[in-house]
Amino acid sequence: MYFILAFAALSLNANWDINMQECINKSNTKACESFTKKLSSECENKDKISYFIYADMLGRGLGAEKDTQKSFEIFKSLCDDGSSEACYELATKYLQGNGTEQSFDLSANALDKACKMGSKRACNVLELVPKN
Repeated sequence: MYFILAFAALSLNANWDINMQECINKSNTKACESFTKKLSSECENKDKISYFIYADMLGRGLGAEKDTQKSFEIFKSLCDDGSSEACYELATKYLQGNGTEQSFDLSANALDKACKMGSKRACNVLELVPKN
């Protein structure tokens, strides 16, 4: 019985992986929609990696209608929960005014937070930001 359940779980993950590859590598609309739907359900289970990927896909309009505001809100929530990569993405959203009003100060704050959490790329970008 456990073997059958394990096989079924692996099959579901394999289909998920195939949909992800088809979506990302080949821009297969149907695969993107299926992958986004799976990500959305994983978000309800509080899976932070799925939530991060879902936010990125929403921001790009992959597999779902483009929703930059929702993408911004998810990255902000993940940043507040301690994700350095989400803070980095949040900084880019503030910098570009993507899903929110543009703010260089809030972008720098998000980069600083990401850097303090250990994001090397945030620290590298911060070195380029002029100091007041």
